[in-house]
Amino acid sequence: MWRTEFEQKGKAERSVKSVSGRKGERGKVYRLGIGIMLVGLAMSSGWSTGTGFQRDPSWNLPVVGGGRSSLADLRGHVVIASFGATWCPPCRAELPALQALADRYRGKRVKVVWISIDGEDVPDEKLAQFTAELGVSIPVLRDANGSVFAQFHQTSIPILVVIDQDGRLVGEPHVGFAGKEAFLKKMAEIIDRLLAR
Repeated sequence: MWRTEFEQKGKAERSVKSVSGRKGERGKVYRLGIGIMLVGLAMSSGWSTGTGFQRDPSWNLPVVGGGRSSLADLRGHVVIASFGATWCPPCRAELPALQALADRYRGKRVKVVWISIDGEDVPDEKLAQFTAELGVSIPVLRDANGSVFAQFHQTSIPILVVIDQDGRLVGEPHVGFAGKEAFLKKMAEIIDRLLAR
């Protein structure tokens, strides 16, 4: 479902290129190109593109390797959850940073999880292999039908959400991944502030 949306975007961009040479159409194509560029800039810089997301999210999802993970069971912890997929390059780049964050806060009341929105066509074994190849051992949860992802009203991945000890969303979902060092610095500021409450 999600891959199709991205593939359709690629088709739309190709159709824009095919009309760019027509007289009278250049202004429309130029404005459309600027609009696409601004949306891309917004997403890459982490601006949230959704509104009305759920402030008290919930989930009870299967965990790759067995068992289930419920957000309710993590009350009392700061929860860092990132939604991604195996076919998403920024998600692949973000995973080692999530692992580094989990390592930094090991033994503290912080839980870091990766929630895969890959469909049922991607078996648990493939997800386990994907994360193992990246040196990642944080829990991998499955949201194959996208019902938990939909709570945050986003259309792009990766998205990262921070949930406080009371189970409430902190700030807005963060869209995209800008790099490991910036990520770790920003997340440490947020987590340390929440742990000090």
